[in-house]
Amino acid sequence: MRASEWTAAQRHGAMLLVCLVGVFNLIDRQIMTILLEPIKLEFGASDTYMGLLTGGIFALFYALASIPLARLADRVPRKIVIAGSLGAW
Repeated sequence: MRASEWTAAQRHGAMLLVCLVGVFNLIDRQIMTILLEPIKLEFGASDTYMGLLTGGIFALFYALASIPLARLADRVPRKIVIAGSLGAW
């Protein structure tokens, strides 16, 4: 089904779903920052370790995951890639 064939309700529903995923993604990324101090105290982690965990390792994972996912998106329908990514998340 092409986007031009969608009804207004379907377009609004799809946009709502994309917005909800964006909100959950933002919450997911920010929850670590919110809980940083309690986690640091619980495990006795250093500031350096916590900085790497919330910054460097997170960015490295995103960078490394984007390459195979981009190649996969070129080979299979995007709906499958998006659904699989959301399921793995």
